Amino acid sequence: MAEPALLVGSVCEPWRPDPAEGTGPAAAGLRACSQGATALELRLDRVFAGPVDDQTLAEIVGDWPVPWMATCRDPSRAPAALAAAVDAGCAFVDTDVDDPVPVDLPRGVRRIVSHHDKSGALAADPGALAVMVERLLEEAGQNGLAKLVVAVDRAPRIAALLEAMATANADRPCLAAFPLAGLWSLSGRLLAPSFGAPLVYGAADPLWPAVTNQPSLGRLAALLPEGGASATTTPFAVLGGPQVARSWSPACHARVFGALGRDAVFTALGDDDWDALWGAFGHPPFGGFAVTAPHKAAARAIADGVLDDFDPGVTNTLLREGEHWACANTDGPAVRELVAAVVGQLNGVPAAVFGRGGAGRAVAAAFDQAGCGTALLGRGETALEGTRILVNATSADPDEPPREILRSLTPGALVVDMAVDPPVTPLLRDAMAVGGHVVTGDEMFRGQGRRQAGLLNDPQSAEMAAEAFDEAVDVSAAAAAARRGHIWLVGPRGAGKTTIGALLAEALERPFVDTDRLVEEDAGQDVAGVLTAEGKEGFRAREAAAVDRAGAGDTAVIATGGGAVTDDMSRARIGHQGRVIHLSAPVAVLLERTVGTSRPSLLPDLSPEAEVRALLNTRGPLYALVADVLLDTSHAPPAALAARLLAWLSAGA
Repeated sequence: MAEPALLVGSVCEPWRPDPAEGTGPAAAGLRACSQGATALELRLDRVFAGPVDDQTLAEIVGDWPVPWMATCRDPSRAPAALAAAVDAGCAFVDTDVDDPVPVDLPRGVRRIVSHHDKSGALAADPGALAVMVERLLEEAGQNGLAKLVVAVDRAPRIAALLEAMATANADRPCLAAFPLAGLWSLSGRLLAPSFGAPLVYGAADPLWPAVTNQPSLGRLAALLPEGGASATTTPFAVLGGPQVARSWSPACHARVFGALGRDAVFTALGDDDWDALWGAFGHPPFGGFAVTAPHKAAARAIADGVLDDFDPGVTNTLLREGEHWACANTDGPAVRELVAAVVGQLNGVPAAVFGRGGAGRAVAAAFDQAGCGTALLGRGETALEGTRILVNATSADPDEPPREILRSLTPGALVVDMAVDPPVTPLLRDAMAVGGHVVTGDEMFRGQGRRQAGLLNDPQSAEMAAEAFDEAVDVSAAAAAARRGHIWLVGPRGAGKTTIGALLAEALERPFVDTDRLVEEDAGQDVAGVLTAEGKEGFRAREAAAVDRAGAGDTAVIATGGGAVTDDMSRARIGHQGRVIHLSAPVAVLLERTVGTSRPSLLPDLSPEAEVRALLNTRGPLYALVADVLLDTSHAPPAALAARLLAWLSAGA
């Protein structure tokens, strides 16, 4: 059996002599290992602002269950930095192919020879790509590894990287090639092991990626097979246009593969050009595909047969059977079943399907099969009076049809919107406002995905696959709701929640809410006055009410008080209504920022420093319990910290 690729956590967070608890390079490495990292990369030029301190480096890479890889992209610092890394016990040294090896590597230390092509020229020129791969492998030798990172923007170009890996790794795993950034950044890394890559990199801390849009190690680990991926791992994907990067399919099918113990991976591959997409990926080792807009008709044309008795001439599922492809469409039957559960008998019921694309055609065919009188509508067309079922199978602007078509429906009609996120669309809100019944897009996605999961896996496991897909949709829906929800800032007093939160809200064009200010508005006096007049219990009750009020309001960036997480109900609301950012700083910095404030001590028997430490000991685990990320605010100006958080949020966290 092939050895799984090393899952490498890239550690880039700057080292500081007195970091906030839970931050710094070693803490990032520990988190990466807890998420499944089997190796760690130390970016010496990012971790150390100046010369590498031997003792500090030895403390970082000292006694670990996984090997460390040392990298320094600053040629002027590389010789001394990499020599120190070798002395500290790093098992790999990564150097650019154009730079001489700056140190003599002792026995047991392996070299990784790398090249980064930010222009994308290599992927566009097969001859140049072959020459670079040959050069990398020659420099690496029999004991080393090669790494190639290239900017790519089209399906044929990532296919060229995959093919280069498959060729180079035919005898032994020696070349890892990845897209630099963009749509292909995640998919390229998920696919690489199936083409023999010995290494896959993810950010050990999502706030400190090695390159723009580098996926987090946790996200990679969640999508790769348990125990790692290798050349025996079968790749699957959802095929669509560039918007396919937002699809829930990879996460949901990956969960199915995990439940079945299957050595397979599922990703998203997008290109508006079907011929380019299919030419790049429509062959082994790919085992099957989900298909979404705009390619459902083209996908049906390449299939040699069908997997069931429903064939509307468009497909959303392709399964490789030897050298041939069989297809199925699970969209139509899923919508028909959901509608029948509400309407009952469909025979003779007038229905309208808005959208002449693949999904609309499939739903109309399924309704016709059930005996409905179905009208398939395009833009500018309206349904007949008395229509009882309306299905929106487009991404139409909310102010355009099919909202206009609602006027044609009978009272109490059923409206289905196949848009998955958000689940309650303007169309569905309008339908409910006039007394209609609704079916949301996430329920449609659940229904079609249950069937699809059964088709893409062993028929004997179809029921288990469907149940796992159900659970995965619940997880994906919760994650999508969090992305649409509030951004909560938690952490100790003095961490910068108010300052950074206001900057983040301005950048996101969201309201900014400070729960301390809500307490003051409610009480008619400042926080210090509330604590003096009502004591800690009175203040905490007001704070819990403020958290509840903020959470019930419009989507916002919300800065909470340092002790808000100590209330069980507040902690539950914070943890389940959006994304949570934990801001902190070293004790000395927190003291400096809060000295001279009028707020009375919560622990008057302790010195200010002892009080801060005691509160951190009590509250720190609660911050960690709800937080998605942790940021030390002591090392950069608030604007720079807000920009880092904005980059994390923009990456789809």
